[in-house]
Amino acid sequence: MKLLLFILLILGANLFAQLTPSWSNNYIGPIKQIKSVDIDNDQKNEIVASGESGIIAINDDNSLLWHVSNNSGDKLLTLQYDSDIYPEFATIGWMDIKIFDDNGSQLVWNTFKWNASSRLPFAILDDKIVSYYVDSYDYSNNGLMFMGGYVPFYTISNIEQDSLAAVDTNNDGKNDVLFGISNYDTLFKLDKDGNEIFKHALGYDSAIYLWGGKLNNGTPLVVVGTNDGQVHALDMNGLQLWSQTLSSSVDVVKIKKDKDGGLIILTNNDSIWHNGTQNVISKIDENNGSILWQYSSGSSITKALTQDSSMIAAGFESGFKIFDENGTILHEANISEPSYDNSLDVHALQFGTMGDRSGIFVGTLDINMFNSADSERIYSGGTLVQNIASGDMNG
Repeated sequence: MKLLLFILLILGANLFAQLTPSWSNNYIGPIKQIKSVDIDNDQKNEIVASGESGIIAINDDNSLLWHVSNNSGDKLLTLQYDSDIYPEFATIGWMDIKIFDDNGSQLVWNTFKWNASSRLPFAILDDKIVSYYVDSYDYSNNGLMFMGGYVPFYTISNIEQDSLAAVDTNNDGKNDVLFGISNYDTLFKLDKDGNEIFKHALGYDSAIYLWGGKLNNGTPLVVVGTNDGQVHALDMNGLQLWSQTLSSSVDVVKIKKDKDGGLIILTNNDSIWHNGTQNVISKIDENNGSILWQYSSGSSITKALTQDSSMIAAGFESGFKIFDENGTILHEANISEPSYDNSLDVHALQFGTMGDRSGIFVGTLDINMFNSADSERIYSGGTLVQNIASGDMNG
């Protein structure tokens, strides 16, 4: 199985240029998330990427800052954990959360889930990481636990990996309430100390995703995604504001907030039995749920979704596309490995800066499970641009 991290720099509307890296052979597994962040307080952003087997930091001159192997990093957070001015990084994996200092040294390791059947749900509540804990010996002890704790503060069962969302209702920059979904239908709300405010049944068909945020006018809300392709907006009392059907029979839902009052929503069927009709990117009005535009990816399952102030990027099974805020495709790239004529899955996308340059950062996973090459490569529009090794895995 092959994996790849590459960088494309946006020089104009559709013009991309290469970076020449000086780091190589630092294996981090299938790349899951990428962050553009100023690690060393030099007013220039560096790149941090996490995968299923490691985390890597790349300097703004493309040199390697540090690399940590044997670490599961399905999700990657930046936060201020200690008292210095430099950022820390939290990786969320199958069973645990780890926090790393700006130099890559491990600060904290918290094991939440011993019998992990799905990846950890998490949220940031009042500067504290909250996740789900499963006691392998006593299932009545399952519940939510703060990072660094050892006893669940809220007993609950059957929480999916994307079913926690924290919201700032006091406008102080810190999330003060936490919403969650258990057993695919029960919505609960907690205060910042973990005290239950309410819990009730939603009446939806298999709620699997929860997003929290604010409308452009500052009104807080949460949005529930279900596996029948619907999204439901709720107020802070858990009452429905609006509902919209975007597709049908989906397994994955992702939501991003747009700057102009829209929600970018990915409804996706990640099953091998999908028929190519449920994989849809939608932009809807945050105030009433009306559909502003949609793009169907057909039989290509969408793997990643990100946006900046004026563009939206989506990763697919064989490349990625960049849209403007009206849904017009600005750029698309089909990515393949010439040696084997294989398509490459794009699993991670991030708009950002690296030094003085702005661009989009792309992480891939080869969908061919049998072949591997000596090095990974950077592509632009399907054309080989520059060798860039991030590791191989035979499988």
